[in-house]
Amino acid sequence: SALRAVLQEAKEYSPSEILQQVNLTVYGDTKISEVFATISILILNNKTMELKYSGAGDIPIIYKNKSGEIMRIKSKGLLLGFSKHGDYEDSLIQLKPGEQIYLTTDGLIDSRSKSLESFGEHRLYELINKIDPDQNALEIIKQKIEEFTDAEYDDDVSLILIQATS
Repeated sequence: SALRAVLQEAKEYSPSEILQQVNLTVYGDTKISEVFATISILILNNKTMELKYSGAGDIPIIYKNKSGEIMRIKSKGLLLGFSKHGDYEDSLIQLKPGEQIYLTTDGLIDSRSKSLESFGEHRLYELINKIDPDQNALEIIKQKIEEFTDAEYDDDVSLILIQATS
């Protein structure tokens, strides 16, 4: 609800400015200020393919460029409500055709096998690295996670893929 209120009042859509306003709302609310919350905000201009990103204590996003190189883009902001000033910053990515952005919850990388081994970021990066641009990345990752965990999860598992097309 804090995010909705900020967006209704926003004149400019900068992820870091939106986060700071949400942070102030959470920080000032005694009912929710003691709950640790993370959030990622991405704003994509679908005409220019410019992506602006900022986060508050979130899982790093994964950027796979046209040459197949994978980069971990980590936000610098604090958890929501942790401090009056969250020190949020915008990261800008100019997406080119074929490039991808992956967002995930910790439930995916923390998923465990029957032997209690965590899937981990390293496996996710290795998997994304092996996926060809013409393959269905979401379906491949879903299949590998289900195989690894026997389709049993302790937490929410979410994955979003943004792919630039020509």
